[in-house]
Parts: sequence; C-alpha cells; structure tokens
Amino acid sequence: MMKNCSALSGFLRTARAALLPALLAGLTLSQAQAQAILANEVVEPRTFGYVIGDRIRREVHLSVRSGYRLDEDSLPNPGRLDRWLELAAPEVRAESIGNGRRYHLVLTYQLLNAPLAPETVAIPQQNLRILGETQALTTLVPALRISVAPVTSAIRANGVTALSLQRERPPAPLPIEARQARLAWTSAALLVLLLIAAWRRGLMAFMARGNLPFARAARELRRLQPATGAPAQCAASLKIVHEAINRTAGRAVFAHNLDEFLAAHSEYAALRNDFRRLFAASDRMFFADAATVAPSTSDRSALLRLCQRCSRIERREFRLRPRESPEELHAQ
Repeated sequence: MMKNCSALSGFLRTARAALLPALLAGLTLSQAQAQAILANEVVEPRTFGYVIGDRIRREVHLSVRSGYRLDEDSLPNPGRLDRWLELAAPEVRAESIGNGRRYHLVLTYQLLNAPLAPETVAIPQQNLRILGETQALTTLVPALRISVAPVTSAIRANGVTALSLQRERPPAPLPIEARQARLAWTSAALLVLLLIAAWRRGLMAFMARGNLPFARAARELRRLQPATGAPAQCAASLKIVHEAINRTAGRAVFAHNLDEFLAAHSEYAALRNDFRRLFAASDRMFFADAATVAPSTSDRSALLRLCQRCSRIERREFRLRPRESPEELHAQ
C-alpha cells in the first residue's frame, strides 16, 4: 500500500513539473493575443438552403494593434478543398485605424457537387498568423457546417422535413460609426451657417428696427415723464421729437419746409395737423417771450403719442422696403 502511494505521488510530481510550463506558456500566449488583437469578428452566411453552384461568402473583420500585421502567407490557398467545396482567391483589404490596422478578409467557397439526399458539409477552420516585432501569434476562423440539398425538393409529399424550415438569421449590423460622425459634423456646420444667415437677415434687422428715429424718441420721452410742468423737461421733449424728424428727413426740418418733408415721406401725411401743432409749440417754447407759460404735461403726453404713431408707421415701412446690408442697418 505504501509503495502504491509513493508511486502515485511521484507520478503527480512528474505531471505537475511537465504541465506547469505548458500552462504558463499558454497563459503568456493568451495575454499576448489579447494585447495584439483588438477585434476578430466573423460575419457568417446562412447555414442552410444551398445547392450545387451556390457560393458561400464568409467575411472576417480583424483589427490588430500598432506593431502587428496579418501575415498574408497564412491565408488559405485557392483551389479544390474536397469533393464538395472549392475556395476562390481570398480578398484582403487593409486600412489604418487610430491605434493599429483593420483587415477585411473575404473567403468565398463554391459548391461543386449535388448530393442525392440532404447533406451536411463542413467548411474547415482557418488559422491566421499575426506577426509582431518579437513574436508571431495565431488567431482562427472557426469551422462552419452548412446544409446542402439535392436539386430536387427536400420536402416530402406527406410532410415537411427538418431541413425545410430553419431559424431566421438576423442581418449583420452595418458599420455606421464613421457615417454618424460625418453626419454630426455636417449638421453642426449647417447649423452654424443658418445661425449666421439668421443673424445677417433677421437679428440685425430686428435690432435696427428698435433703433429707428421715432422708436428711439418714444423711449427717450418716457424717461422724461416725471418732472411735471418743468420748462426744461418740456424743451427737452420738443428737442427729442425734432431730432427724430430730422433723422427721418436726413436734414433739418422747420415749419416753413414741413410740407416738403411730408411730400417726401407721404406715409406721415395723415399726421400733418399733429406736426403743425408740434412746430407751433416749439415756436412758443424757443422763440416767444420768456414769460410764456411752458407746455403742460398733457402737451408732453401728446408728443409721446405722436412719436408712438410715427414709430408704428416707420416700422411698417421698414418691413416693406428692401433690406440694407448689416453695415447700413448699423449706421441708421
């Protein structure tokens, strides 16, 4: 009994001494593969419904880190594989990615025979070699089994065989990351252009409308409302309105050339009597005897109402006339 135990212990020690280096080597190799191979995706075709002459297309998307490359000598050789399959010349396309290279490999097999009854055909596993600066690694394209049917129907007259109904295979996802990035950048650029156009056509025009002569005069008059009956405030109110009229005309307008102003700006013709009362009030304020009573608060309210009516008219005319350039709008 003791002899058997000693023999067993010796066998275990020997097995451990032999297997431990192999396990460590396998672990090191797995770590190296994980560092070198970023992705290895195989897009498989359907596995059923093939007849003689059909082509089976397998796509391999392999991404490796910088410093590694696919050894194209490890690709399978084209030609007849067995009684069922023939392999066409592999198609390889490589492109650079941020941290390495991506390979697109296409393996196309063609069926050369027709079975007398439904048959299962195996597409063999392919080992691909990855070359690095110090070592070579191997990754694989797994084997695939497909169902091949005879030229005659696989459905019996009295029922449906297992080969006639197969589970649906979902389509492979499309690589849309690059398209999404391009769409995002294009949309952002288009949005910027639209904002610039809106600024030039809309916002600048809106700001210019708020800077029109009578609109500005109405705002200034509201700030002069509090000092009731003060001659200085009344004089300032009249000056504000006269400045708006002069800016609209592009020159100084007085009582004697008021009709010329209204002829050139017929949109204000309906306010002729209001303008005449304005100039009469200015004559009393600035050119009459100093003892003359200053305009009352109601007179200043009338000036504000006149500016508001003129402001509505000039805003309507501003919308109807052709758009000036942003520089002209800013200068108004």
